[in-house]
Amino acid sequence: MKKVRLALLLACALVSGCIHRGPRDVPPPEYALMAGTWESPVTQDRHTIRWYQGRFYVTQVESSGGEKYALSSVQWKDGILRWGYHIPQQRYVMMLRTRAVTRRTLECYWSDSEGHTRDEILRRVDQ
Repeated sequence: MKKVRLALLLACALVSGCIHRGPRDVPPPEYALMAGTWESPVTQDRHTIRWYQGRFYVTQVESSGGEKYALSSVQWKDGILRWGYHIPQQRYVMMLRTRAVTRRTLECYWSDSEGHTRDEILRRVDQ
């Protein structure tokens, strides 16, 4: 009987890819507030973040003038969302990494391909 249960458990883990940790369409409670649209008070760029199939994605970065920037990378790992986007007129890449989220703010570490860095607090604009 133990062999049957073990085999069933292993088969279930192989089919799902890992042991079930909760619904894939619902983010972990401590990160649930991250989904939304966030604006930089410095650049007025708007960053749209969505939860889909077990991870967060940045789906769009748009300038205050309505230009949509090309995303160069997006990674959700160990509770940290990282993304980069290309600003063609300035010829460099901006990178952001989340640090903390509240209902109204998303604290990020910001850097660019020219070596500039700063902490930045994005403000929620989709409420």
